[in-house]
Amino acid sequence: MWDKLHRNYLPLLSGLVFLFITGVVVVEIDRQVYQSKKKEICIANAKLITPRDQTEALFRAASGFFYWKDLVERNPAEASRAAALIRDALSVLDSETSRILQSPNSIVHIGIYTIRRQDGRVVRERVLSRDAEKHKYRRCNTWANSLVLKGFWGETARQFDSPDSEQQIGEIVFRYTTPLNIPEIGILTRQYWLLLASIVLLLSALYWYILRHLILPIKTVTDSIDRSKDALPEILPHPRTLLEKAYNNLARDALLNAVSGRMAEYMSLDRLVPREEIIGALPELIARRFGFAAVYAVELSFAETAPPVIQWSRVALHPTVPADVPGPNDMDWIELGRRFATEWSYRLWDMSPSGSHPRRPFFAIAIAADREQRRATFLAITPLGHPAHDMLSWCRDTLVRLGNSIRAGLETLEMQRDLIVREKSKAHISLSRALGHDLTNMIATSKLELDTVRRFLQLPPDQQMNMDPPLRQLFTESLHALLQNTRFLQEIINIYRSFSYVHHPQYELTDLNMLVKETADLFRLSLSRRVELTLSLEEGFPKSWVEPRLLKLALFNLLTNATDSFKRRIVQEGDFTPVLGIATHTDSAAQSLLISVRDNGLGIRNQRGEPASPEEIRAIFRGGYTTKREGMAEGLGLSWVRQIVCEFHQGQIHARNLPDGGAEVSLVLPVAKSAPERNGIEAEAPSDSGCGSKTVREGSCP
Repeated sequence: MWDKLHRNYLPLLSGLVFLFITGVVVVEIDRQVYQSKKKEICIANAKLITPRDQTEALFRAASGFFYWKDLVERNPAEASRAAALIRDALSVLDSETSRILQSPNSIVHIGIYTIRRQDGRVVRERVLSRDAEKHKYRRCNTWANSLVLKGFWGETARQFDSPDSEQQIGEIVFRYTTPLNIPEIGILTRQYWLLLASIVLLLSALYWYILRHLILPIKTVTDSIDRSKDALPEILPHPRTLLEKAYNNLARDALLNAVSGRMAEYMSLDRLVPREEIIGALPELIARRFGFAAVYAVELSFAETAPPVIQWSRVALHPTVPADVPGPNDMDWIELGRRFATEWSYRLWDMSPSGSHPRRPFFAIAIAADREQRRATFLAITPLGHPAHDMLSWCRDTLVRLGNSIRAGLETLEMQRDLIVREKSKAHISLSRALGHDLTNMIATSKLELDTVRRFLQLPPDQQMNMDPPLRQLFTESLHALLQNTRFLQEIINIYRSFSYVHHPQYELTDLNMLVKETADLFRLSLSRRVELTLSLEEGFPKSWVEPRLLKLALFNLLTNATDSFKRRIVQEGDFTPVLGIATHTDSAAQSLLISVRDNGLGIRNQRGEPASPEEIRAIFRGGYTTKREGMAEGLGLSWVRQIVCEFHQGQIHARNLPDGGAEVSLVLPVAKSAPERNGIEAEAPSDSGCGSKTVREGSCP
């Protein structure tokens, strides 16, 4: 019961307000207008209210009573002679007032008062007061001579003057209610009943209009909003007012965004998901939320001479529609394909399925069309019930908007797939170039060692056995260098093989100080002796769950970029002492771990060769960004470092130019106490969207 009242409080409250306002209007018209006019009629007919045959005896007794009272007042010596006369007159007054009040008239009260002057002022004293019985009001005030208020009353008075001084010495006041013997009152009452009926009808019509066009639509919209809390909005199937139509338009915009979001969700999970699967999942969402009776998704293929062929189809019905509702059959789709093949247009198409009710409209629109491959995908709908003309227009417009939204999503998907293919190709080329570059350097450094071993093997056996100590030391150093180079080659290959772990990352509880040290020791083997590589590792640096292979790959890439900055500084400024530093630090307040790579090279430059601004530094993390000439890039790029840190480890990456020259790139990793839940993903170029960072500092990943 309470739930019903709560759901319908707005109509109930408005109804009570309407009744209150109507009641106030009716009562005020009765009290201030109607009763005033009734009183005027009563004053004009005062003789009919106090007829002579009923009041004559009262007036005679009152005249004698007032005379003797006035005589005693003027001459107290007459008091003893007038006392008996006054008592007799008062007895007559009492009996006469009772008789008059019980008579069939409209008098409900009689008051008798003496009037005298004392010290220059008039003194009015009540002598007698009588009231009629209560039922006299009800008997006299009927629906024929009254409106809604039954307590009408008025007063008339008879004054008595002194025969000697002609001054007023007494007064009889008659209070009356609605007289029954005045025809003008009945005529007035009928006129005002008609007036009240007209006013009530007018107010009722106004209330009905407000109720239908404002209050009930507000209730309908609020009920729909309440049902849609924490969910998608619902389309009202039969909007009648501007408010309901405006709500449908807003709900439609929200649902169109939901359709786009659903497509984006599919693309974010797997950008290689077939288009059929993406489109095939949409009819269920559209039919249930947009208020369509049925939604169809059909793909047709076209031949030059043969009729169109249905490749696949999906259908979804509204929950209120029975499963056996007739819809388009294969021949209807083929006919639509024939018409479409003459234009290859994305306009709206009207359909008249052969098996459906002739009054049920169907509309279709192409959401994807490839003229070269001779394929087209259609989305078709039919409204619920038999909507009015304006609702049909809304459905047609909604289908056009749906088609445009889905088409834009599919085009975005195709562009993203093309971008992924291009970025994968670039990544593979960069990976191959980087691996070839490092292997070439190692092979070049191993040639001298191999030549030393080759010369040793060409010596006679007796000389090999009796080798001089300096030559034996040289041979030993060459073998040791070859072993180191072989180990370095294996580590280089392992690092570049880490690229494959973007498909299926395997997180391990890792000592990050040890990981940084191993990466630095390995990278030191490829450095020139002129480069000073320093480590500043915080003691007690906590362990964390990371993907160690990918994190090594990211650090290796940052170190490679730093050495490239050394080369560019030498070219521009001449000889200097290159310094490369790696540091670890714990940020207890943010519960994060920092790994910083710092160098004293040229710093981060824009494409004009100038020091990059903070806004330009942010761009270095975007896929495809480079300041190098075409074909000169050797690493995987900072976009891959960003993906490893931000997407695989939910961390941040910041970059900045140092005041004294050079640059610093910091990896900020959360302290992970357990392995992140992450399914295998496809390696792809990171988008320009956020990477889950809490704040964005100068040059941080966007």
